[in-house]
Amino acid sequence: MIILKYEKIFETWEKEINEQNLSNIDNDFYEKCGEILKQAYIEIEKYDSNSLHRKLLENEINNFKYMIKTIYDSRFRKILGRILSLSEIDTTLLDKNEYNLFKKIKDPIQKYIRNVNLLLEGHSIQSFKYDLNQKYLVVQMLENLPEIVGNDKKIYGPFQKEDIISLPRKVAESLFERGAAVIIPVNMSSK
Repeated sequence: MIILKYEKIFETWEKEINEQNLSNIDNDFYEKCGEILKQAYIEIEKYDSNSLHRKLLENEINNFKYMIKTIYDSRFRKILGRILSLSEIDTTLLDKNEYNLFKKIKDPIQKYIRNVNLLLEGHSIQSFKYDLNQKYLVVQMLENLPEIVGNDKKIYGPFQKEDIISLPRKVAESLFERGAAVIIPVNMSSK
């Protein structure tokens, strides 16, 4: 019956509305909630429409649905807030549906925010309209960085803010994605 599962949902609901950070939920949290509601709807049909037991169960179902909706809304706002602030998210705390949403919206939103920030700093908005066969890209560093290891296992850097350098495409793209560099459009011959 729904009462037995109510306490677990209530604990999750309290955590989500009282804490700023995401709480840990099961990977299939929302699916389990759907199953609980499905069972409750089957259970409620066993009672006469005017019975006290049915009315109590209806009230319980409405409270359960309210908590699930509140949990969903709260978590969505927290996830979106982390994305908008360009902060990292511990994806182990996400339900599989939240994780799929996070994967789809994170990069485009963060690229948009970085582009706006670049524009406000006097840089041109970045888009990847360069030849994908280009092996190297020219970038301008937006921050100081220590040495980094590229995909090719070579060490690059250290870098100083405002440095303009040519880097392998994957390294340059990675620095751009992190907001550490802007790509300067230049036609370079492949080496």
